[in-house]
Amino acid sequence: MSDAQHRFRKLLGFLAADPNNNHLILEAAEAALDACEPDQAVSLLARLAMADAIEERAANLAGLAALRQGRSAEAIAIFSRLLSQSTEESLRLNLAWAYLLANDHQAVLATLDRSTATPQPAALRLRVLALHNLGRLEEALLVGDYATAQDLDNPALFGALSSVALDSEDNSRARAFALRAANHPDGVATIGMLALAEGDSAAAAASFDKALASQSDHARATIGRALLFLGSDATVAAKQFERGAELFGSHLGSWIAAGWACFIIGDTAGARRNFERARALDDTFSEVHGGLAVVEILEGELDRAREQMRIALRLDGQSLGGRLAQMMLLERAGKPDAAAAILRKALGAPLGPNGQTLQQALAGFTRVRS
Repeated sequence: MSDAQHRFRKLLGFLAADPNNNHLILEAAEAALDACEPDQAVSLLARLAMADAIEERAANLAGLAALRQGRSAEAIAIFSRLLSQSTEESLRLNLAWAYLLANDHQAVLATLDRSTATPQPAALRLRVLALHNLGRLEEALLVGDYATAQDLDNPALFGALSSVALDSEDNSRARAFALRAANHPDGVATIGMLALAEGDSAAAAASFDKALASQSDHARATIGRALLFLGSDATVAAKQFERGAELFGSHLGSWIAAGWACFIIGDTAGARRNFERARALDDTFSEVHGGLAVVEILEGELDRAREQMRIALRLDGQSLGGRLAQMMLLERAGKPDAAAAILRKALGAPLGPNGQTLQQALAGFTRVRS
């Protein structure tokens, strides 16, 4: 039992002897949040409400409990009301967290921009996360330069920055930020992705396992593990790619990688499903259309395949999916049963400008954001 859990249980014992003590109820609710038991906090605060003693502190705790439970709209309402009556910076930070949970990244930035205090590491991390999700990577990296110049000591901030640098293909900055992130899972996963890019599978696996041991639902470490499984168990890899894409949510490249991973195991329906998820995020990215073109070829819809291929190559003449579809259409002419065999051949063929195979390109796709 952790110290926070022990303190919470101790306060519950005091409350059993004095159940109507509003001060004790508030203290126990706060302890419940510290002990990662938001449901207990909500239950305790409900007792306080029945006692007609909701105060600012209680409302703040209710907002924090809503955040922990993923009820972003309720948290936004609570912290917006509290902030209208106070200039307390912690309330502004909590409101920004609530907007981040609601995926309203512009509102995160707007909330933080109204601050008059010197930015704290937690606020800088929120800014980095919002900018990252908006695809404003260079602005996020400028925050990293500021944090480095100020010699800030905040592993979570530098872990978030390492992810930004990785998606910016700035490996030097990614490594520097990851080292400053110490054992934070974001930084550890970044080190794993860098090791994978350098061909050190053992070091990559150790990093991904370490990140996942710390945070079992870590998206990038899950994707990293999927990339490692490609060489040994493509079926497991495909499942891991899909799980990683779900965890990332709006990360365009992960859905594309999941689509290609499904192709590798012959799951055409899964491939279409994942490419369609990617198209819903951004229909101007060439690899979305290239992937769908190959799906159409395998399903015998050649006219639709040609249209998707043309879009992919118009958006990017070096589109891996577009070039693969082009190859399949050329070789398939007059061979209606040959598409699957052509696909297997093409998976090992150099398609990209740097001699990349499609399997090698999956790692690059995971750096593409919407």
